[in-house]
Amino acid sequence: MKNLYAIFFIWITLSTQTPPLHAQEKEETDNTQNTALQKKEQKGFRDADPVFEFSLRKDLPILAGSGAMAVTGMYLMAQVPPLTEAQVNALDPMDVNAFDRAATRQYRYQDANLSDYLLTLSAVTPLSLLASRSVRREFAPVIIMYFETAALNGGLTSISKGLFKRKRPYAYNPEALMSDKLSVGARHSYFSGHVSTSASFCFLTAYMVNRYAEKPGWKLAAWSGAAVIPGAIGYWRFTSGKHFPTDIITGYLVGAGTGILIPYLHKAQLPEDVTLNIQPLPYGVQMTLTF
Repeated sequence: MKNLYAIFFIWITLSTQTPPLHAQEKEETDNTQNTALQKKEQKGFRDADPVFEFSLRKDLPILAGSGAMAVTGMYLMAQVPPLTEAQVNALDPMDVNAFDRAATRQYRYQDANLSDYLLTLSAVTPLSLLASRSVRREFAPVIIMYFETAALNGGLTSISKGLFKRKRPYAYNPEALMSDKLSVGARHSYFSGHVSTSASFCFLTAYMVNRYAEKPGWKLAAWSGAAVIPGAIGYWRFTSGKHFPTDIITGYLVGAGTGILIPYLHKAQLPEDVTLNIQPLPYGVQMTLTF
């Protein structure tokens, strides 16, 4: 566990530092030489050609579709009826598949709090890159990507929870509080929103660092953090009895995919005809990526 905390500290420290992007330069009469000198004296993140861009043609469908998905998901989740006490008493852990069954014996409540704290840190991490001037120069696309990632991942997660109505592992655990088992949240297990949200923000951060940074060390730290932090949250969601392993794995894949897809669609050199169209359906969602 101490090693895990050390990895978090190192990664967050690297991701929040502000590297000096320009040294003070003397006036040069030759514009070509002046540009070359600037490039040589840049440290950490590049500050030249645009990396990401904002486009109404691409972003309006994503924002509108993601927003509609989030509303639809919240509606579906609100329609899920809570378990009755009789239904809770009738639950048998042996009815759970062998791969997921171990989660029904977990109930470390303090681990749920740890996952909450780390989730908050994950949500702040992409915005921490704005400490770099080269990132702030593209403030609009960076902020748009942040909200699109949050909305798309949130919509996918909430729709899934509302449709599957899967019971959480602690509903099977005799040590869990009956009040928790009787809450509507006890039927929002699939898939893990904590893991998917953390993965989406962490992989968004890693993708941006990979595009902005010039030093391999920054890129390695970013991708390592993106892999480890959602995994740690997933572990704590398992040990707290909040989620089954399949909830965690699905959340990880959906979140990572969202965190990579959104910034990919905003690459400055991407053709204008590459778009993502999102359409909520009564029992799911339809997403079309057009090349």
